[in-house]
Amino acid sequence: MVEKIKIQSARFYINGYNLFSIDNLKEYEIDPEIADDNGLQYPQNKFVNIGFNLSL
Repeated sequence: MVEKIKIQSARFYINGYNLFSIDNLKEYEIDPEIADDNGLQYPQNKFVNIGFNLSL
């Protein structure tokens, strides 16, 4: 099948960033839904990139 379509290479990838974190927000009584004055916001954003690359 690969020879009929003439695919030289194929790549599938998944990349994740900030998927899991351990914190002590309860100790400092920080509400995770409120942004702080210094620009920090909890929970931090989670990123997932999914891609597919074909070379014909």
